[in-house]
Amino acid sequence: MCGIFGCALRSGLAAPKVLSGLRRLEYRGYDSCGEATVHNGQLFIKKGVGEIDKVHMELCLDDLPGSIGIGHTRWATHGAPTEENAHPHTDCRNQIAVVHNGIIENFLELRRELEERGHVFRSNTDTEVIPHLIEEFMSKGLSLLEATMMAVRRLRGSFALVIAHVGFDGLICVKKESPLVIGVGGDGMYVASDIPAILPYTRRIIQLEDGDLAVVRPDGYEIYDFKSGRPVRRRMREVDWTVDMAEKGGYPHFMLKEIHEQPSSLRNTLRLEERYLSLMADLLISAREAFMVACGTSYHACLAASYMMSELARKPVHPVIASEFIANYGRFVGTQTTLLAVSQSGETADTLAAVEYALKRGATILGITNVLGSKLTRLARAYLCQQSGPEIGVAATKTYTAQLSVLGQLAIKMAEKRGKLGHVEMEELWGWIHSMPNLIEDTIRAAEKEVVELASHYAGASRFIFLGSGVNFATALEGRLKLLEIAYAPSLAAPRLDGLALRCLGDGTIAIFVCPSIDGPSKELLNDANEASHVGFKVVILTRECYAEELKGLADHTICLPVPEGLPEVLTPLPFIVPLQLFAYYVSVNRGLNPDKPRNL
Repeated sequence: MCGIFGCALRSGLAAPKVLSGLRRLEYRGYDSCGEATVHNGQLFIKKGVGEIDKVHMELCLDDLPGSIGIGHTRWATHGAPTEENAHPHTDCRNQIAVVHNGIIENFLELRRELEERGHVFRSNTDTEVIPHLIEEFMSKGLSLLEATMMAVRRLRGSFALVIAHVGFDGLICVKKESPLVIGVGGDGMYVASDIPAILPYTRRIIQLEDGDLAVVRPDGYEIYDFKSGRPVRRRMREVDWTVDMAEKGGYPHFMLKEIHEQPSSLRNTLRLEERYLSLMADLLISAREAFMVACGTSYHACLAASYMMSELARKPVHPVIASEFIANYGRFVGTQTTLLAVSQSGETADTLAAVEYALKRGATILGITNVLGSKLTRLARAYLCQQSGPEIGVAATKTYTAQLSVLGQLAIKMAEKRGKLGHVEMEELWGWIHSMPNLIEDTIRAAEKEVVELASHYAGASRFIFLGSGVNFATALEGRLKLLEIAYAPSLAAPRLDGLALRCLGDGTIAIFVCPSIDGPSKELLNDANEASHVGFKVVILTRECYAEELKGLADHTICLPVPEGLPEVLTPLPFIVPLQLFAYYVSVNRGLNPDKPRNL
């Protein structure tokens, strides 16, 4: 994942705005960065290795001349993080500059073809084939627009491109699978990987779709289908995000800010359109086979939701990791199948691959996403927006709870329609869902200080295991994922702690048990906790305040959450994930890491 930004201004310098935009995109990549501007028929380029501020301090990116500029902040996928491999990349004559987010799958064969025709490459990246390919077509007499269309038709893979040329008074932007948006400003036009980078300059946004090629000039834009060359129209919309929503808001890191934003984002999830919630419930209920597909954090939300739908609506909806869906279930998909895809961005490649496969076989597609206008919303028959706002932190936090809230409401609506629960019980469930923002707020307030101390105590531990059973197996998986993502701590997750794990992990392992009750599945977990303590594990138990006395002395540390005893167990993943998010954050900080910039994502 990389971040790209560009602007074509009526007047003034582009470089300072490009730099500002890149800073807002740095979470998308931070091993190198660069800018290019066009001025008086020349390209001016500066790029270097390291984070943006470091490169800016060394090179002063702001002093590039010209009112047309592009920039890139990189996370290396092809070629090491070196100055030569940093973007922008140019053609042989230094007339075309390109920034790219994505992967060109056939770059090696294109590179060999171009080298045979005399093109000289300076980097090891997949991106560099693009300016050379455009140059090749222009050498045959095509215009920049025609040559770009011809070039991108040769590319296989995913790409969001912004292209500058010394003889053109604007930019060319191309989208296939990787995200790209245009902003219509009062002083010119903007383009970026994500909306927050554009917000300081305009709220008027055009979301480009796959296959779009946009010609952007200071006074306007045109959009074409790059395969056919025909003009297309895309709706402009006014976004209601503020610049402050995309800033840290006084917190040391975006991740901590977004953990604390969860009460607010959960309130927004309670504003779903009833007609779409009802329609999606009907489509899931009527399906002969119903699946949920997602990746990572979104998959964990689906796993928890499968318990909710089974418990409340008595309807099996099978959660599947998106990359495994086609191989495992593809042959069973047909016109009586409903597929619910969950993706924060609405652009997750594996999830969209499952969706497109199911569509071809006649399945009904539903979606839950955070981005209106994303590809998922365009493919789905019906979708719900999780409405959690921009998430700058790479490790998803409010995305998870927002998706749990939406999926929980969907499960309750399904139960309501199927008549599986009484009227009073239904009212109580809706009441609990609507109380969740305040409950999460109380949980953060009550647990954070204890979690800070716990993280400080165990930040140096070499092994962790998260235990949760039933619906809270998803909580254990998500807690483990957060610790792996931002603290790089070797971790496992399981529904029970068996003898093999006890023997293999051994003395000094930190075992974190998610126990929202002391009966049912949690009773067995508490027995496991007792056994783990006896063999030298450090035991941490998350539970409700009302069970504090019963569990006294069982664990090395007990974190008691202000969760009412009456909260149904199927809804407990919402409050119980919060301490685990905080734990991962503070362990990362205590290890001297930056949780906003995990090196493995």
